[in-house]
Amino acid sequence: MLESEVVQSYIPQDALVDLTEYGAGDVQQNYSEGAWADVSSGDATYAIPVDGGPVGMLYRQDILDQYGIPVPTTWEEYAAAAQALKDAGSTTLMTDYAGNGRAYQQALFAQAGSVPYTVDGTDVTIDLDDDASAKVMTYWNDLVSEGLVGTEDSSTTDYNTHLVDGTYASVIAAAWLPGYLQGFEGADPDAVWRAAPVPQWEGEEPTQINIGGSAFAVTAQAADKEAAATVAKEIFGTEEAWKIGIEKGALFPLWKPILESDYFANLEYDFFGGQQINKDVFLTAATEYQGFQVSPFQNFAYDKLTEAVNAVNSGESSVEDALATYQTAVSDYAAGQGYTVG
Repeated sequence: MLESEVVQSYIPQDALVDLTEYGAGDVQQNYSEGAWADVSSGDATYAIPVDGGPVGMLYRQDILDQYGIPVPTTWEEYAAAAQALKDAGSTTLMTDYAGNGRAYQQALFAQAGSVPYTVDGTDVTIDLDDDASAKVMTYWNDLVSEGLVGTEDSSTTDYNTHLVDGTYASVIAAAWLPGYLQGFEGADPDAVWRAAPVPQWEGEEPTQINIGGSAFAVTAQAADKEAAATVAKEIFGTEEAWKIGIEKGALFPLWKPILESDYFANLEYDFFGGQQINKDVFLTAATEYQGFQVSPFQNFAYDKLTEAVNAVNSGESSVEDALATYQTAVSDYAAGQGYTVG
């Protein structure tokens, strides 16, 4: 099992088996177009999707109600809500914009229309300093500059506590996060959590995004590739297996027979006051997600994206200069790895 977004990094190394040779096409109809696209390249499929991270907004209904702030549905309304908290004298910030949240940032860029990579074998087009990315980075930098959102690194013990202790009024999150929130230490016992669709840009077609997710692949070193491919196709190919994954592992299924079932849609989550968050938020996000082309050198690109965001957040660089540096660094690296960069 591996993260879906790193599948593309192993393809140029011939490290993964093309599963179309072992009947991957027989199960393709069990997955959404976006989920399948994330593990494919051209006509080849290199992994079988397992779980995904369709994105929504998790928020503190009690905090918004306390200050008379409506639940935002657009990014413009989200910024207004952040300002309203500050104007009311609240010490709670609207959310955190972490420099190391690179998959999160890339997803936000994509929602605004960014297409950073086009890959055709060793031919790669790289467009990281595009208008969509600049728009999103400027938006968040404005919130950071006004003291409306935090900038602490994500996935730390302190960060996890701050998600649930009232430091933040919301978090833009993948569907797997709700399963973890209830286990974080320091939670506000009076918190009222709810989920809503991820905000959209005014005047733009709604665009769904994804953060994270995993897939089963077969390595080129596998002794019995056919048997391994069968496991990849079938291990999460029953309702019984998926109910364990959902109820015990907080997984969000990409297998359509369970994804589209009444069982999954009607699940009620105690942490969210019994809200059916799949039906209300995450099912639409998952089924309308169209997939996203990552690069074959994603880890390097992510490191440079983190540097760019931190430089802007700290005031060391303008958005324009940070994205230009990001573009140059990744393009030079790709060329150095033998890619023809367009």
